[in-house]
Amino acid sequence: FSNSIENSTKKYTLPTEVIVEIKEFTVSPNPNKGDFDIAFRSESNEGVRVFIYNSLGKEVYKNTFESMANFKQNIQLKNQVAPGVYFLAVYEGDRKMVKKVVFE
Repeated sequence: FSNSIENSTKKYTLPTEVIVEIKEFTVSPNPNKGDFDIAFRSESNEGVRVFIYNSLGKEVYKNTFESMANFKQNIQLKNQVAPGVYFLAVYEGDRKMVKKVVFE
């Protein structure tokens, strides 16, 4: 897959990023008070990168964890973030998942 842009004399082709979703991905509880678990079945040994962004796109959390077959990690942000809607982005190898998380 690719997207193309044409101007009067040249044609440019932009590569399209292929993203594979992480299957069996859970965030619980959601909503929460800044203390929650993420879990999924890992298919890589490249490590798991976790980011949380506020509704303005500002990064409020990032960490890298070791991969394991049944990945489960507790994230604690109590008293570190204001109540609201945040976006949790998890990357593992070529797989990615973004979920909405609500902090009360």
